[in-house]
Amino acid sequence: MKDPAADVRFHPLEAGRWDDFERLMRTSRTCASCWCMWWRMTRRDFHQASGESRYEAMKGRVASGDVPGILAYLDNEPVGWCSVAPRESFPGIQGSPSLRPRDERPAWAITCFYVAPGWRRRGVMRALLDAAVEHARAGGATLVEGYPVERRDDRMPSVDAYTGLVPVFEEAGFVPLVRATPRRWVMRRGVDADPGARRVLEAYCDAWNRWDLNALFALFADDAVYRGTHRVLEGRDAIRRMYEASRARGRTSDLQARVVPLVSGTWGVGLYRRGGQGGHQLVALKHVAVRAGRILAHDLVEGEAASRESAREHDSGASSGRKPGGASTSRPARTNRSTGRSGSR
Repeated sequence: MKDPAADVRFHPLEAGRWDDFERLMRTSRTCASCWCMWWRMTRRDFHQASGESRYEAMKGRVASGDVPGILAYLDNEPVGWCSVAPRESFPGIQGSPSLRPRDERPAWAITCFYVAPGWRRRGVMRALLDAAVEHARAGGATLVEGYPVERRDDRMPSVDAYTGLVPVFEEAGFVPLVRATPRRWVMRRGVDADPGARRVLEAYCDAWNRWDLNALFALFADDAVYRGTHRVLEGRDAIRRMYEASRARGRTSDLQARVVPLVSGTWGVGLYRRGGQGGHQLVALKHVAVRAGRILAHDLVEGEAASRESAREHDSGASSGRKPGGASTSRPARTNRSTGRSGSR
């Protein structure tokens, strides 16, 4: 059966499409009060504003030439919305204790999704996410950030998923940066990252840990490039000889490879030294460029530089043992964006 999301088309929300945006938002009581201003205002300003004033604020932005996101269309009817813009456009993100920027890297933020009734659970959110990344790329972005939640169960109300769902972001190639709340993650993707890179690197780590050089080098392109601390090797055969020499000297026998998220919005390979009592220390990190299922290049960094670039080393929530896609053990209060009320945030 044909995927209905394949026929969806996307357009930036510009002044000429305001009526479509308004018609779509009015299919939801919450959206018709928020008008996607939740993250575009400080919390104090949002709570003090009426639904009408939020409407006028968003309409004024669009009329002035601001492009706050993209609309999804099917048969010329708007069926979905995604808010995406430079992160500094969102005072609600900048002032949030849990979602505030973790570093100085410039990023665009994907903050909200809305899919019209009748089009949910049909792949529209994923299609909107892919289109949002391309929209950000066209705007000059190199890094995109999102704030999805982990699904509790199939009965999760759609309003709870307005920032997106972790599995959808994972499928689109986003990597976890930090657990912001018990259910919400900050996730990143470099706009040029290959969405299938994680699977390739998992195969790389499996081959490394078994030291199966045939399996390892089947993953490399013929013209792959290795950039180490003191050398550059070009071509799969040259890199193979370097690995074989390293094994002969016993230099890799105590290292274990793991796929790790990087703060740059890509996946990398962490090399860990096995320690006593089951402990592991990150000693080196490999940035790996993947295209079409093959490794094109990898760069090696060691010591403190490796720790700075590994999101896992910075994520205080990682110690909980729960990763994106895992079950949530808590049930934080739901926030009603039309009133801004919540038991906890």
